[in-house]
Amino acid sequence: MFKITEIEAALRGAWGLACRDETAISRFPNSEPAFWRSFAAIAFVAPVNLLSTILRAGGEVSGSYLFANALTVTVQWIAFPLMMIVVVRLLGLSTRYGLFVIAYNWSSVLVVCVLLPSAVFSALLSDATGLTNMVTMISILFVLWFTTFLTRAALATSWVNAIGIIVFDILTSLLISGLIFRSMGLV
Repeated sequence: MFKITEIEAALRGAWGLACRDETAISRFPNSEPAFWRSFAAIAFVAPVNLLSTILRAGGEVSGSYLFANALTVTVQWIAFPLMMIVVVRLLGLSTRYGLFVIAYNWSSVLVVCVLLPSAVFSALLSDATGLTNMVTMISILFVLWFTTFLTRAALATSWVNAIGIIVFDILTSLLISGLIFRSMGLV
C-alpha cells in the first residue's frame, strides 16, 4: 500500500537529485518495506509512458503495440533490479543496493515526466521537427545525466562505475525491448 508521506519524501529526493544535491539521496525512505513499496512507482510511471507512446505515434497505435510496450516496461521494471544484484556484488556495493533501487524506482516518475514534453511536441508540432528533435535531445541528455548522478549518489560510487551501470541499463533495456517487439512481429 502507498504511504503518501513516503511518496512525497521519495519525489522530493528525486527532485533534489535533479537539482544536483547529492545529500537528497537521504530523503528516500530506506528500509526493506520501502524497497518493496518502491516498485509500486510503476503505477505513476505506466500511465505517463502509455500517454507518451500514444503521442509519439500520433494517436494511431495498435493494441498489440501498446501491449508490447506495456510488457517491455514491466519486464524492465523487474529485470533491471534483479540484474543489478550481480553488478553491485561484483563492484562491492551490495550494502547500498536497496537504497539504489528505491531511488531508481521513484526517480523513474521524474524521468517519464521529463520525457513527456518531447512526446507532446512530437504530437502537436509535427511540422516543427527541428524543435521536437531539440527538446527530445535535451530531455534524453538530462535523463542520462540524472540517472548517472542518482546512481553515483545512491551507490556512493565513482562516476566511471555509475556511467557503466547506466550503459548496462540502456543495453539491457534495448535487448528486452527488441526481444519482446520482435517476438510479437512488431519489428
